Amino acid sequence: MPGGGVDQGLGLTSSDAGAIDTRKVYIPGILTFFVYTVLLTFDFDAYAPWIYRKMANYTNLSRGEFAALGVRRILGYLKETGLVATFSVPGLTAEHFPEETGMIRDAGHEIASHGYLHEPPEGLTEEEERHVLDRGMTALKNA
Repeated sequence: MPGGGVDQGLGLTSSDAGAIDTRKVYIPGILTFFVYTVLLTFDFDAYAPWIYRKMANYTNLSRGEFAALGVRRILGYLKETGLVATFSVPGLTAEHFPEETGMIRDAGHEIASHGYLHEPPEGLTEEEERHVLDRGMTALKNA
């Protein structure tokens, strides 16, 4: 197969499809199917972005309160399907929802830092960005 390798066992081939990892599995005369590698990511922001943007009114903050329920549902689905994902979590969220953040970790999912209050880095100096990342990472480690 052009651009790919073949495993002589079940005939597993992989193509050079750029960012998408595609494998064609075939057993001659029996079956052929494609397997795709995807990256699942979820932002567990809760109300951190609203606070950072000074939009912390009751409506916006109430949206964040349902983040815990959403994460639990997502974790249940991922467990049921055997999938693994990456969760981006701001430090403030880890502090306010330590149980759910711990559930993500304990289920074996990757946790990526989203700063402390989900600060957009383009508006920060290098020193401010380091501070935000350090503060966020400390909160994640303590959750």
